[in-house]
Amino acid sequence: NVKDYYAEFLVPVLADMPGAQMLDVEAAVRYSDYDSVDSTTTWRLAANWAPVESFRVRATRSKNVRAPNLFELNSAQSTLLSNLTDPCDDNAIAGGPNRVANCAALGIPAGWDDPRAGFSSNILIGGNPDLEAETSNSWTLGVVFNSTNVKSNFRAAVDYWNIDLDEAISETDPTTIINNCVDAPDINNAFCALVTRDAENYSIISVKSTKINVSELFAEGVDFEFSYYHDMPGLFEGDDGGLSIGLNGTYLLANELTPIQGDSNTLDIRDGELGYPEWRFNFRADYTSGPLSLTWSLRYIDSTVVDTTPPEAPPGFSSYYPAEYNHFDSAMYNDLSAAYWLGEHFELSAGVNNVFDEEPPIEGRFYTAAAAGGFDQIGRFY
Repeated sequence: NVKDYYAEFLVPVLADMPGAQMLDVEAAVRYSDYDSVDSTTTWRLAANWAPVESFRVRATRSKNVRAPNLFELNSAQSTLLSNLTDPCDDNAIAGGPNRVANCAALGIPAGWDDPRAGFSSNILIGGNPDLEAETSNSWTLGVVFNSTNVKSNFRAAVDYWNIDLDEAISETDPTTIINNCVDAPDINNAFCALVTRDAENYSIISVKSTKINVSELFAEGVDFEFSYYHDMPGLFEGDDGGLSIGLNGTYLLANELTPIQGDSNTLDIRDGELGYPEWRFNFRADYTSGPLSLTWSLRYIDSTVVDTTPPEAPPGFSSYYPAEYNHFDSAMYNDLSAAYWLGEHFELSAGVNNVFDEEPPIEGRFYTAAAAGGFDQIGRFY
């Protein structure tokens, strides 16, 4: 259950003046009282300035929250068994620069050999009723241009955006949890609280692999949108035609995930990686004439890599990924369709998607990247 209390204000500051066809200021605040998490307060400030009728500058600054949903909080918990390699074991403690100090802080003596090596530990999975709300701070700055006459209309919008998300909810596998516990700068972190050790022999008894508030995400980019419409001659006697063209997309400047909030050693730079291309856009052109409509759609995904900062190469190898395994080519998909309106209740339509049968890229010999990168998985179909 949640109770919301909110207020919104729109103040028209200036209008119909030289250099200020319109100047509006907006403000909003919301207080939310949840029965599942602590109460939250969000707010938003915005301004719109149009020096002339066809041109507008807009800006927003806001604080936002996302409360955990019912599944994240209350999905059924269950216990699994899994073999884990203890990072404090003498054979694994050299795997991170902080492990010696952190394992000692946990009370584990130097040269310790895990007596439960090869045995299973309990892994708790499911919801976490102790989750808190995610919080973010964001701001945007953009411009909008409109041009209209009797036969055509043009609109363009470009917006810069910047989002900084804290206390992000994430689900981490047990191996990562036990490693992050002792790879962090100290043991006062969210991961160590999920690990239970035997008080006498120090072995891991159980790991809570549930969702936790632990990550930080920063992203920024530029969204753009262009649209144009123009009257055209019709194909049929007595009919008028029209052509509309639209382009919208995103230029990604940064997408950075910090799995352990505040620990820069865990920073994962994802912009340019699979699923986070630098450029992504959609184009669409529609021509209509009476009952007939023709459509061409195009979707573009920029080239990406598996990892912008791959791990250190194994001994004897020049790189962690051979070059051909760490690269995905760009993809462009074209769709064509036509529709004819037959009457009040019937329309005849046909189309072909992925006209040029663009295949999804392949990462080495292991898997296709169709699902992860948003690529078409089927090929040409009708």
